[in-house]
Amino acid sequence: MENRDIHILSIGTGLEPEDSISYYESKDWGLFEYLNPLIDNLFDASSFLVEETLKELTKMKMLNAFRVNIPIPEEAASMDNNEEENIALLHELGKKCYYQNFIQSEQGQEFLKLLKSRIVN
Repeated sequence: MENRDIHILSIGTGLEPEDSISYYESKDWGLFEYLNPLIDNLFDASSFLVEETLKELTKMKMLNAFRVNIPIPEEAASMDNNEEENIALLHELGKKCYYQNFIQSEQGQEFLKLLKSRIVN
C-alpha cells in the first residue's frame, strides 16, 4: 500500500425504512414467506460490512473513503414506482443528499477538494 493514493466515494442507493415483522404477522409463515426478509437482511449485512471495513481502513490511513446515502421514504422506496411524482421526490432527495453531504458537511467538502486536486488535465 506504500505510495498509493486511494480515494473511494461510495454512493448509496438510499436507505429504506426498517420493516419490523410482528410475531402475529409471521407465526404461520412457511419457508417462502421468510425468504424475502432473509435475503434483505443478508444484503444489508453485506453493505454494512463493506461500509465498516472502509471506515476502519480510512482510520488506519490506508485509504480515504467517503460514504453518501440518504433515507428514502416508504412510499418512494419501490423499485418499480416510475410515477412522475415519485421521480420528482427522488430528484429532490438527491439534491438534499448532495447538499447535506457536500455543502453542509466539512468532511464532504474536504473529500471534494481532494478529488479535484487529483484530476489530471
